[in-house]
This record gives sequence, C-alpha cells and structure tokens, in this order.
Amino acid sequence: MTANELESLCILAYLARRDSITLTFPKGVKQIKGFPRGELLSVNPEGLQNYSFDVMKMLAWLKSKWGVSPSALLGEA
Repeated sequence: MTANELESLCILAYLARRDSITLTFPKGVKQIKGFPRGELLSVNPEGLQNYSFDVMKMLAWLKSKWGVSPSALLGEA
C-alpha cells in the first residue's frame, strides 16, 4: 500500500465518522520506524495479522513522515 492509498483510506474513514481503520500484514513483516501502534485484532491460519489503527494518529503520522496535511485534505482551515 502506498502513502497515497493509506491517506485515502484514512480520509474515507474520517468522513464516515469512523475512528479506526483495519490493516492486514503478512506474518514477519516489520512496520517502519515511527509507524503508529495498532491493536492486534486477529491472526488467521495463513499467518496474516489484522490490526486496528486510530485514524487521527495515522493522519498525523502521514503528515509528519510524508508531508501530507490532513487539514488541507479535509477542507479544514
């Protein structure tokens, strides 16, 4: 998933008034340094791990890491 795809997913969740998004990671994949900490929801038999992440923390991380501005994307001043 690219930063733009993650940004779009977070914005859609925010506009739908959801406070979290769910991302799935293959077993053994390490998250990059500074990536928001998520809550482990489940692990399926193939080893895929489902995590829940706070939308606002994810948008803040995207802004700090990639220069994405959530306020500009959401039409806030």
